[in-house]
Amino acid sequence: MSVIDRGILVQAIVSHRVTLGALAHRMRASPTILLERARALVDTGALTLSMTPDQAQLAVAPGDPCAVRPYAEADDTGVIRGWLELVRARSGLGTTGLRTRLELGTVAGRYNARCRGAMVLVARMAPEHTRAWLELALAVSRSLVAQAKRVRVLLPCDACDLPPVAAFVESAIDLGVALHVAPEVDSSLIHWNGLGVVYFVGGRMRLDTGGPDAIAELLGAWLDAADPLRHVTRRRVVRLLAAGHTDAVAARKLGISERQFRRHVSGLMLDLDAGSRFQAGIEAARSMQW
Repeated sequence: MSVIDRGILVQAIVSHRVTLGALAHRMRASPTILLERARALVDTGALTLSMTPDQAQLAVAPGDPCAVRPYAEADDTGVIRGWLELVRARSGLGTTGLRTRLELGTVAGRYNARCRGAMVLVARMAPEHTRAWLELALAVSRSLVAQAKRVRVLLPCDACDLPPVAAFVESAIDLGVALHVAPEVDSSLIHWNGLGVVYFVGGRMRLDTGGPDAIAELLGAWLDAADPLRHVTRRRVVRLLAAGHTDAVAARKLGISERQFRRHVSGLMLDLDAGSRFQAGIEAARSMQW
């Protein structure tokens, strides 16, 4: 199994679907060689090959898990092994069903107390499922932040404007949670480092305690490849002003620089014809526009 074959598989998994042009750039390899090796992997079933929506480029995505499995042992990144673990768990193999919110609350409470931190993924689902999952993710995040533990969240780019997701984003930013966005997120899950994973599949929650270490490498790669979310509204700026936070603290909560935060405050003062930051906060809160 060549280094190029493993690299192509890892990049396809990390990106969900990656063009040959992007592969050539990331792997610093000849597009001709990559195309040849990609076609060989397609022949084994380890990859699928298709055109991009604009019909301009060829792209590859992970294929049949059985065909991918032989490449896992030689992969020192752990991404391939983590992806296979994710596929296994999403199918229900080796997992335990959580029938009620009480059962889930018991699991989350135990893991929140013992873990070093957590990673949360939010995929696009039916609206009622999205709302339920976001409520759970926010509750877990609040508990962990209160214990000074790290929480990282990955969201799909095209979901951030949906009302329940936008509300979740506002609350998560207020908590100081690290938010990231990617073109595609195909799983909803909460991963408590080193302890367990709860998946939300088909409207049902499933607990997996057998493969949290393996899947950690995959989730870390997805989050590292994603873009930090820079999502700021004046409602948040006003709340932070009203709370009396310094520019440094407010900027950190919003995930932006102090200079960017000051620009938002200056814009607010200008729009409200306010002579001071304090007056701008009072006027904005009074008008209830923000």
